[in-house]
Amino acid sequence: MSNIADELQKLHSLLKIGAITAKEYEQVKAKILSQQQPTESLSQERLLHLELQNELLQINQDWQTEREKYLLYTNDGIPYYEPTTAYVGVMYILGFFAVCLGLWVFPSFQIGGFFMICLAILTPLYTHGKYMQYEEAKTAYMLRRSEIRDKYERKLK
Repeated sequence: MSNIADELQKLHSLLKIGAITAKEYEQVKAKILSQQQPTESLSQERLLHLELQNELLQINQDWQTEREKYLLYTNDGIPYYEPTTAYVGVMYILGFFAVCLGLWVFPSFQIGGFFMICLAILTPLYTHGKYMQYEEAKTAYMLRRSEIRDKYERKLK
């Protein structure tokens, strides 16, 4: 039994890496299953369970790849989704300080101060937009996982 399961696993791996097409995969899978010995027969339930595991594994790998699109990184390489309140607060304070300093001492500081305030406004807007895209993609991923599970549960009944 594990021999057939191993063959199906290898076959699915070839499909995943693109070495064979989906049509070839189905043909070879049917051939493997039709040649099985009576003592090695896989039950329909076991086969469906293997297919479910393979499909869920594939969707999980796809999600890990897609999830990377929505991550932002600190200078230390630490991933995050939204900026902290402290970061935004510091940008506002520094910008306000630079504008005030520009008004009374160095006029050129005003431009830098306005730039910092703009960054303090735009950075959260940008990262929040990325975060909302991430949430939409995550919802779609979770929905797809539940659809796959439902499909296999219906097949088992």
